[in-house]
Amino acid sequence: MPAFYFKCILGLALLLPFAACQPSDPRSGPVEIEDLTNIGQVTSIVDSVHIRQTISDLAGFGTRMTGYPGATQAANYLVDRFRSIGLEDIKMEDYVASVPLDEGGALTLLDAPATHPSIAPSIPLYSIWPNLVRTSTTPPEGITGKLYYVGEGDWVDFNNIDPTGAIIMMDFNSGVNWQNAANLGARAVIFAEPDRTTRVDGEEKYLQVPINFPRFWMKK
Repeated sequence: MPAFYFKCILGLALLLPFAACQPSDPRSGPVEIEDLTNIGQVTSIVDSVHIRQTISDLAGFGTRMTGYPGATQAANYLVDRFRSIGLEDIKMEDYVASVPLDEGGALTLLDAPATHPSIAPSIPLYSIWPNLVRTSTTPPEGITGKLYYVGEGDWVDFNNIDPTGAIIMMDFNSGVNWQNAANLGARAVIFAEPDRTTRVDGEEKYLQVPINFPRFWMKK
C-alpha cells in the first residue's frame, strides 16, 4: 500500500474587525407595510437579486472564520454595504480572539504505484476543527504510515487490514466513524471531500475531549 508523509502545524491568532453602526435615514427612504401578516406585501419589497449577489460576494471570500483573510474582507464588505444604504457612525473595532490557524499541510506519497503516474506526489491537506484544545497537529517531522481507504469507515470496512499505526482515508460523510479508526490504533484520518455535505457532518468530526488524533480534509 502507498505510504506517505505529511506535516500540518497550527497556531493561535488573530483579529477580526467588527462592524458597529447606528442607523440614520436610509438612502431610499422608509418602506411602509400595511399588514405584516400579508406575505405578499412583505415579499414584494424583498430584492432577491441583491440578496443572491450578497451571498455570492460573501462566499467568494473563502473561509470567513475569525483570523483568516476572508473574515476581514467580509467585514470590510459589510461596512461598505452599510454605508451604501445610508447608515452612519460606522466604525471598525479590533479584538483579540484565540482561534486555530491552519498554516498548511500536505500528504506526500512515498511509493505511489507506477501504474498511476497522474497521482500528484504532494497533495494539500487542511486541518479539521480541534478536539477541544488539541489541534490536528503533527510533530515537526510529520508522521509516516501505510495508507488505507475504508469508505464510510464502518467496522466491517476495517476487515483484512491492520490499522495499527496506519493513516486512514475515509469519506467525509461518515458520521462519527473516524472514532473507529482511532479506537483501532490508527495514527490519523484524512477525509475525502464529498459532492455535498451538511453542518451536522462537520460537527461530528471533532470531540469536546482533547484526544490527540489528527484529522484532515483533502479536496476532491
